Amino acid sequence: MSAPNPPRESLAFPGDYAGEEFRVFRNNGNGTFADVTQAARFGDGTKRNTGAVFSDFDNDRDIDVAVARLGQGIALYTNNRDGTFTDIGPKVGLPADGNYLGIVAVDYNRDGWVDLVATLWDSSVPRLFRNDGSGAFALDATALADIPRDGGGPLFGLAAADVDNDGFVDLLAVNGTDRGPAIRLLHNLGEGHFEDATAVSALSLVPARRGRGLAVADLDGDGDLDLVISNNGASPTLLRNDGGNKGHWLAVTPKGLNSNRQGVGTKVEAKAGTLWQKTEIASGSGYLSSTSLRPFFGLGAHASVDALRLLWPGGVLQDEVKVAADAPLRVEELDRKGTSCPILYTWDGTKIAFVTDFLGGSAFGYLVAPATWNTPDTDEYVRIPAERIRVHDGRYELYLVNQLEETIYFDRAQLVAVDHPDGTEAYPDERLVETPPFPRFKMHVVAGARPVVSAVDDSGRDVTDALAREDRTYPDGFRLLPFKGYAETHALTLDLGAPDPRGAVLLMTAWIDYADSTSNLAASQSGVALAAPSLEALDPTTGAWVMVSRDMGFPAGLPKTMTVDLTGKLPPRATKIRITTSMRIYWDRILVATPAGSPPAITRLDPSVALLRWRGFPLPVTPDGKAPAAYDYAREDPGVFWKAHEGFYTRYGDVRELLEAADDRYVITRGGDEIAMSFDPSPLPPLAPGMTRTFLLYADGFGKDMDVNSARPDRVEPLPYHAMPAFPYPASAAYPVDSGALEYFDAYNTRQVKRSVTPLGP
Repeated sequence: MSAPNPPRESLAFPGDYAGEEFRVFRNNGNGTFADVTQAARFGDGTKRNTGAVFSDFDNDRDIDVAVARLGQGIALYTNNRDGTFTDIGPKVGLPADGNYLGIVAVDYNRDGWVDLVATLWDSSVPRLFRNDGSGAFALDATALADIPRDGGGPLFGLAAADVDNDGFVDLLAVNGTDRGPAIRLLHNLGEGHFEDATAVSALSLVPARRGRGLAVADLDGDGDLDLVISNNGASPTLLRNDGGNKGHWLAVTPKGLNSNRQGVGTKVEAKAGTLWQKTEIASGSGYLSSTSLRPFFGLGAHASVDALRLLWPGGVLQDEVKVAADAPLRVEELDRKGTSCPILYTWDGTKIAFVTDFLGGSAFGYLVAPATWNTPDTDEYVRIPAERIRVHDGRYELYLVNQLEETIYFDRAQLVAVDHPDGTEAYPDERLVETPPFPRFKMHVVAGARPVVSAVDDSGRDVTDALAREDRTYPDGFRLLPFKGYAETHALTLDLGAPDPRGAVLLMTAWIDYADSTSNLAASQSGVALAAPSLEALDPTTGAWVMVSRDMGFPAGLPKTMTVDLTGKLPPRATKIRITTSMRIYWDRILVATPAGSPPAITRLDPSVALLRWRGFPLPVTPDGKAPAAYDYAREDPGVFWKAHEGFYTRYGDVRELLEAADDRYVITRGGDEIAMSFDPSPLPPLAPGMTRTFLLYADGFGKDMDVNSARPDRVEPLPYHAMPAFPYPASAAYPVDSGALEYFDAYNTRQVKRSVTPLGP
C-alpha cells in the first residue's frame, strides 16, 4: 500500500494525497493467490487507506485488521471466521474522521489486551487508543499528557519497541518533513505513561529528511534495537543503538510447524520476576513500516526469563522455562495433537491401563468445507481387549479422561458384556462414515480369522506381511499433502483367498491422522477434497472393478478394529478387493474371518459409581518413537498447557445420574478432567459352559474442539442436543430449556472457566 508523495515544501493536506483502497489476496496453498477483497467485505472503492496492522484485538484467537485512513479515521475489521470481515470501528469507539497515517498494535499498558497507536497528518504527537477488554477503545490522553505539542509537521511511520531494554515498550514516530529531528522517541515510564526522550537519546541531532517508513530490529546483534528510516527522495537513515543493551534482553526466533513457518500471528509472553510482557509476531505495520519477525524483550535487571509462552496460530500453547537472557532463543513449534477424542483406561489386574480413544465421530461444529458443517455421530461401542479388564475390589473400573484441548459432553456410559461361544471373537460394527445414516449397533461373532493371501499398494509394493499382525508396521508409502489429514489418493489391493460360502467379515485394525477444520478450509481453497475409503471388487467374469461401497467407513482415531461385512456383497467367486482413499489411514492388520452363526447374549451395566474429578494429563509413550502414541496413566505429562473453552462446566463430584440416559443432560468436562466409574458385576448372568465373554464400553456424547475455524470454538455454550437439525443452530432451533433443564444447570453446571488473556500473569 502506498500513496503519492506530496510536494517537497507542502505541509498542508493536498488533494492528490489520496491513499489507496485495501486489497486482500488469499493464499490458495498451491502457489497461487486469489483477490478476495470484495468477498471478504473489505472496502467499497471509496476508502483512503494509508496503513494497516494485523492483530487479535478481541483475544478470540483470530486475526483482525485495523486500518488508518485519510479523512476517515480508523477502521477495525473484525474477523467473522467465515472468510468475511466487518468494520466495527465506530461501534467500538475508534474515530470516524481524522487524517491518520501510521498505525501499530501494541499492549502498551500491559493488561493483556492489544491497544492501538496512530500518527496523524496534522499532529506532531501520536494518539493512543486503549483497549479496555470489553470490546471498546478509548482515547488515552493521559498517557501522553506530558508530551510537548511543538506544532511540528506530520508523523508518518510508527513503531513500538523497547529501545532501552527496561521492559517497557516505547514509541517511535517518523517526522515527515525536512525540518526538526528525523524521529521522535516517547519513552514508556511504566504502566502506560510516556515522556519525550528525543533529546536525551540524541535523536534530536538527526535531521529530518521527509521520513516515511520505519523498521526496527537488532541489526548488529549486540542486544539492542536499531532503527532504519526510509526517506522520500533520499537514501535511508540508519540509526545504531549504542547503550540500549545495558539492560538484559531476549530475542526469540520462532519456527512454525503446523502453523506458518515464520510464526506470524503467534502471541508471545515473557515473565521474569514481576516483569511481564506480551507481543504478537507481525510482518509489518503502517505507514510503510515493518517489524522484525523475532520478538525482542527487554528484561532490565533480570538475567533470565522464568517462563516464555507462545500461543501459535495453529492453537498450540507452548512453554519454555528458565531461559537464559542475553542470547537469541530458537523455538520450534511442538508437533502436538490438540484435539481428537477422550481416552479410555481400565483396571487390568495390576494397573490402570490405556485402551484407546473413543467418541471419534462426536465432534460438532466441525468444518467440512466453507460454510459446511458435519453431522456428529454421537455414540460408540469400544471393544476392550480381554487382558485389559479385571475385577478390582469387587468392581470393574473404567476411567474416561478428557486430556486434550477440547470440551467433551458425556451423556451416557455403560459397560456391555457380550457372551459368545469359545473359539469365536466378538466385534461391534463400529466405524465412521462420511454422512448419515450411521451404522446401527450390531455384533459380529466370527471365527477362523486369518491374514489376507496377498496385499499390494498402488505403487506395486508387496505389503502382505505388514498387514498380517498388529505390530505397528503399516503401509505408509503414500505422499502426504500439506494439509493435516490429507494424502494423495492411494489404494490397497487385497486377495482374500477362496470365498467361504458362509460369507466373510474383514477385521481391519488401523489408526487415522484426522483432518481438522483449518486443514479442510485450506484444502478447499486449493481445490482439494478428502475422499473417505471406498471398496471395489474385481469381477472375475468381466475383469472389471465393481463398486461395492463408496463409503466403506474408517476407524476412529487411535488404533482400534473396525468390521466390514462382505457377506453377499461381492460378485460371484470374487477374491480381490481394492480400498481407495485420500485420508491418512494407517492399516496395521487386516484379517478375514467367517461369521459364526447365532447372535450373542448381551447384558448392559450402568455405573454404580461415577465421579468427576481432576486427573491431569497422562504421559504419551511410544515403544518405537513413532506415531501413534499410547498413554501411561500413572505418569504425568509436565509439558501440557491446554486452553479451555470459556463457560460453565459440570462441578466435581458424583455425576452418576447424568450418565444413566442419553437425555442431553451432560457431564461437561475440560482438558484434565476424568470420570472414574465402577461397575458392579453381580447383575451379570453366570457364564455358561463353552462360552466366553467380551466387554465393550458404550458411550454417547459430543465433543467440541478449539480450532479457530470450527463453529463457536471459544465457549462451552451453546450446548448441543441430539435432535438439533444442524450446528451452528438455525434461527428456529435452540437447546430445549424447560424446568428440568434449569434444575440441571443449577445443580451441576456451576464450575465456571473464564477466558484468560494473560496466562502468565502481568
